Amino acid sequence: MARILVIAHLNHDRIWELTGPLKSGSRVSWGKRETRLGGGGYFTGSPFLALGHKVALVSSLGNDALGETARLELSALGFDMQHVLTRDRGTHITEILLEPSGERTILTPSDGPMRLFRLDGEVDADAAYINCFNPDATIQKALDSTGFVASQFPLSDTSVPRPADLMIGSKGDFPELDDDALWRKALHFCGARLKHLVMTDGTRSITIYDGKQERIVSPTKRAVVKSTIGAGDHFSANLVSALLDGMAIESAASFASKATADWLELRDREPTL
Repeated sequence: MARILVIAHLNHDRIWELTGPLKSGSRVSWGKRETRLGGGGYFTGSPFLALGHKVALVSSLGNDALGETARLELSALGFDMQHVLTRDRGTHITEILLEPSGERTILTPSDGPMRLFRLDGEVDADAAYINCFNPDATIQKALDSTGFVASQFPLSDTSVPRPADLMIGSKGDFPELDDDALWRKALHFCGARLKHLVMTDGTRSITIYDGKQERIVSPTKRAVVKSTIGAGDHFSANLVSALLDGMAIESAASFASKATADWLELRDREPTL
C-alpha cells in the first residue's frame, strides 16, 4: 500500500436536516441538527485509510477544545498529524442545509479566515491528493518530487497552480464549459504534467478526457440516499487508490463510482449522518 499526502480542509460541519426543500421566501423547519468532522481532508483521507494506505494530512485546526478533540480523534483513526497546524483562532463551523432529497447547501461567511496549508518538515510520499486553493511553496516543491499527484478542480480562478497528473471535478461546478475548455482550465492549474481529467455528473455518466479523446463511463450502481455529503471526496480517494494499484483509468472510475454508491447506502442505513 502507498503513503499518501492529503492536502485539504478539515472542517466541523453543522448539518441541519430540513423537513422540506429550500424555496425562496418560504419558512422551512428542521428535524435534527448535528455537528461532526468533515471537509475534504477527512472525507478523502478516511477511505484511503480504509483501503490500507498510510495517510499524512496537511491542514489546520482551531486552537480551541473542538480543534484539540478533532486532533486526538484523527490521530486515533490512524492519520499522521505532523503537518496539521494549529491556527491562532478558534474553530469555524461550516453550516450545511440538507434537504430530504439529499441536496445540500453549504453556508460560509464571506469574511471567513483563510486556512493556511504548509508542510512542517520533509515528507516522503508515494502519492498526493490536493484539494485547496492556496498551497504554499513547500507543498508545491513536495508535489514536484511526488510520483503521482491528483488534484480536485479548483473553483476559483485565483487558485494557486499545482503540478498534477490527474484533475478530478464535477460538471455541476462548470456548467458553461465543454471538454476542451475544461481541459485548458485544468492545464492552467496542473501544467504539462496533466494526463487525465475526470469529471463526474451526479449519478450520471463520468467523463474522462486527455485533451484529445473523450471516454464515457456509465455507473453500474446509483445510490438513492438522504445525504451525499462527502461523496465526491470518497470517489476521488477510490479513484486514486485504484490507479495506484495499476488499474486502467476507465476501470478505476467505474470501481470508484460503485464503491461510493456502496458507501452512501451503508451510511444511509446508519442512525446518524
